[in-house]
This record gives sequence, C-alpha cells and structure tokens, in this order.
Amino acid sequence: MFNKLCISLPLARHPLLSASKAVKTEYISVLRAFVEKNAQGDEWAKAAVAEYSDRLGVEDVTPINDSDLVACIRRLTADRFSLKEFWFSSYRYCLISDILFLTAFNNASQVKANLDDIQLMLRKRHREGVSKFCNLLLHGGDIKRKNFKSSRHLIDCWHKNADFINLPEKRILVTATVSAGKSTLINALIGKPLTQTSQEVCTGNLCYLNNKPFEDGAIHLCASPIRFNASYNDLAKTERSETSHIASYFRALVPLRHRVSIIDTPGVNFALNRDHGKMARKTLADESYEKLIYVLNANKLGTDEEFRYLKYVSKNVPKEKLIFVLNKLDDFKKGEDSIAKSIDGVRNDLRGIGYENPVICPLSAYFALLIKMKQNSETLTEDEQDVYDFYVKKFSKLEYNLSYYYGEALVKKQKDSDDITAMSIRCGLYGLENMLFEGKSNEKSVH
Repeated sequence: MFNKLCISLPLARHPLLSASKAVKTEYISVLRAFVEKNAQGDEWAKAAVAEYSDRLGVEDVTPINDSDLVACIRRLTADRFSLKEFWFSSYRYCLISDILFLTAFNNASQVKANLDDIQLMLRKRHREGVSKFCNLLLHGGDIKRKNFKSSRHLIDCWHKNADFINLPEKRILVTATVSAGKSTLINALIGKPLTQTSQEVCTGNLCYLNNKPFEDGAIHLCASPIRFNASYNDLAKTERSETSHIASYFRALVPLRHRVSIIDTPGVNFALNRDHGKMARKTLADESYEKLIYVLNANKLGTDEEFRYLKYVSKNVPKEKLIFVLNKLDDFKKGEDSIAKSIDGVRNDLRGIGYENPVICPLSAYFALLIKMKQNSETLTEDEQDVYDFYVKKFSKLEYNLSYYYGEALVKKQKDSDDITAMSIRCGLYGLENMLFEGKSNEKSVH
C-alpha cells in the first residue's frame, strides 16, 4: 500500500513564495479551512498544511467560518494585473491545485466531491476555467493557455507524484553485525546522512527509508507528530525503539524506475540487547523484500557469531536475493592488505557455509557518501573534506580501483565520466547501484 509520506511537496518553487504577506496569510487560512472541513482525521494533510505555512513564512492564522471562506476564495481567485508580465494573472489555479492536493490526492471520488464544493464558492465566470484546469491536472495534456502559466510548477509536481505512486515498489533489506558499516552504506545509497552512524549500536528497531519522486528539499519523518522538514539532528534524536518511517529524495547514480524502500534492521551481535538479533532474524523470515544486502566488515571477518548468522541467512533467504557488500576497504594499506585476496577469502568462507556462487560487491561506503554529498553541493566539514581528498588520491591508484570487480563496462565508463562520477565507479558505489536498481549483474562480482 502506498504511503502518502512519500509524496513530494510542491513548495521549492511555489508561486506563492513571491506573494505579499497578506495574500500568503489568507491563502494558508483557506487551505487550513478546507483541510479541517474535508480531511478531518488526516494527520498527513494537517502536517502538510503546517509545512506550507512554515515555508511561506506564515505564523499566525485566524480560523475562518464558511461565510468568510467564500469571500476569501473570491479574493484569492480574482484576476490581478501584473506589471512585470503585463498580463492579468491569478492565484486561482494554484489555490485549486493545493486544496485538492492536500485533501484528495490519489482519490478520484474525493477530488470530484471537493471540486464540486469549491465550484459553488467561485464566481460563475471562473467555473469553466477551473473545470478545464482540473481536467488538465488529473488527466494531463498540453499546457498552452497563458492563464495556467503561474501554475505549471504545481501541475508538473502533481503529475510527477501521480506517476510515482503507480510505480512498482522495490524493497531492499539491509542486515549486518554491529559496526560493519550498515548505516553508512544506507546513507551512501540515499546520498544523505539519514541514519545514525557510530561504533555503538544505532538501530534499535526497523526503520523504513523511502524515496520520493522529486527533490523538494525536505525530509519527511513519520513520528508523533509527523514532520515534513526534519533536520539531520531531528533524525538523530528520534527514538529508534519503535518502527519508524523516513522519506526523502534518493540521490541515486542510476535512474530509479521503482518506488524504493530500504529497510534498516538492528545489528545482530549487540551484546547489550540480544533481542536485536531475534528481531533481525524475524524480519528476514517475515518481511517482504526483493533484495537482501548483507554488509561485511573487511577489517573484521569470521567471528563465531557472524558465522552462525550467515548460516541462518543461508537457510532462510533465497540465494538469488542476496548481495554481500564487503565494506571498509578504504582502510586497507598498500603492501599490507590485498583486496583481491580478501574477496577470495570471503568467497571461500561463504561457499563453505553453503553459498555456492555468492555475489560479492567491494565498496567504500564512507567515501561513497562523501562523493554523493560533494556531487550535490552539500558543504563538507573540514574533517570530511580532508578525508574526501585523501580517498580521491587513494582510489585513483590502480590497486584500489574497485570497478575491476564489477565488470569491464564500468572500467571503460570511467574514461568518459566526470571526476566525481569516475570516483563513484572506482569506490564500488556505481556498480552496486546498477545491480540494485537496474538489475544488472556481472561475472566478476557473481563468481
């Protein structure tokens, strides 16, 4: 079932951002009135209109009654002469789009009922245009009419959300022992530090991390109350003793043709809470997922507890679902460690447990995360920048080029890529995302 938390809000370039304070305040008053009237009990709608208010800079809104609502709607939907464009413009279609989005998105019968309600409040001369606009909003078409110009962004956002919810879902479960780098890997796939990372246990329960159709500059957190613009600090402070849901745009290196849900599980060998291991095993047995990523720490392989867990996985998870990520290869030192020998050793150990042809993907998850942050113009701390520069130099060396373990195509792709993309290939992230999101495999990682 689709979770509305995963819908992107159309606020990044919303037409009302440039409106006057008085117009913004009246606009929010109308949105709140319709949410209270036609979306009672919908916590998502209440949280969304609160985010509208915050992003438009509206703090105090006086509730309006039904008679005042009609007057407000008629003022907001009136034609306004724009000296800038020398044309009569209106917030009419923006308002209709937002009301329907907040109160009835993805519910055709509710859209019709709410639209009928709105039409009765409009001036008669505006009703036909609103009907044509709603037909365009719901069914698509060519946006040529100048009257709809100011609403093109909202129409585009509506269509992107509508297309997104009809995509098939791909669920990826991630498991590991404590400190293998599971959370860092998840952050690297998403391209943002959404999950806590430390040497101590970070995940106390299941966390579902879902992508959104487009970047709206916000992280949605399903907590109490729902937050539509959670900060990284908010996420870090969120109580993880209960199942949580987070939605954000995924900065994938390859096109996403699915709605993606990454399921973060507790570390299985946390000595202070053995229930974590039980929970991880139960999740593997009960949860629905297409792929299971098992994260292995390249610097700490072969503990008895890990071997027991690997045996459990081999007996309870179909082999075609499994991908082993060999992480923390960035810590290897030239002349002391061998990436090739480590991969061969892991492969032999896995075969001994019962994995005939394990898929092993070497990776530096931390470098991968820094690459994504750099690629998306996020400011790195001084320490992060120092680490990034060090890894760029390190992974430029032939012996640390992990693309050789993902097939010849990626080795060649580096030559035609920009520096950052080339580094994402060399650190293993591009190859892993190809396997997860494009379904592409290769002989070197499979055998």
